[in-house]
Amino acid sequence: AQNSVCRGLAEEVSSSGGSVRYAEQVVNATPQEGGGWVLTSQKRGATEVEVSPVDVLVLSDKLLILENQYQVLKEQDWGSLALPRTLASQPCIVLLAALAAPPPAAPSVLRAQGHPVLEAAYRDSSKPGRGSAAGDLWVVHSTPEYAAGQLDGDSLQDAAATEKQLREAFCELLEKVGVPQPCSLTYASVFAWDHA
Repeated sequence: AQNSVCRGLAEEVSSSGGSVRYAEQVVNATPQEGGGWVLTSQKRGATEVEVSPVDVLVLSDKLLILENQYQVLKEQDWGSLALPRTLASQPCIVLLAALAAPPPAAPSVLRAQGHPVLEAAYRDSSKPGRGSAAGDLWVVHSTPEYAAGQLDGDSLQDAAATEKQLREAFCELLEKVGVPQPCSLTYASVFAWDHA
C-alpha cells in the first residue's frame, strides 16, 4: 500500500536500535557540522516544541523542501543533497469517485489530453491491495488552471459546483472507454490539493 516505503524504513530503524516517533510534525531541520541534523518538532495538538539531534533525515514529500507552509528544510541548508533546483508544486482539485463496476478493459490511467477541467484519472482499484467492496475506485485530478480558478487560498470556493463539474468531466472521459451513459457514480467527493 501507499505507506509501505515508510513502514519498511521504520522497521529497519527500529530493528537496528534506532527510535521512531509518530504523531509528531517536524517544523525545522538544521544540518550539523560533521554530520547529522537537529530537528525541531511538535507533537500533534501540543504548543511546545522539542529539539532533538538525529543521525539521518529522510524527507518523504517535496513540500518539505519547497517554500510553503510545510517547509522543513530551507534551500540554504540543502548542502550537498542532490535535490532538483526546478522542483515545483501546482494546485489541483481531486475527485474521489467510485463506480459500481469497473469499465470493460479499463486502463489504470486515463489521460485527458487538452481537457479544460481534467488532467487525468487514476484507477485506484487497479493497484495491489486497493480493491474495495464499495466499487471501482478512481482518483481524478483537475488541471492546475482549472484548480486555480476554483480555489480561494487553499479552500474550494464552491465545493458542490466543483464536484458537479468534475463528476461530469469524469463521466465524459469514461464514455471514451466504453462506460454506458449516463455514468452512475456510487460515491464522489472533492478536496483541494493546494500543493500537488
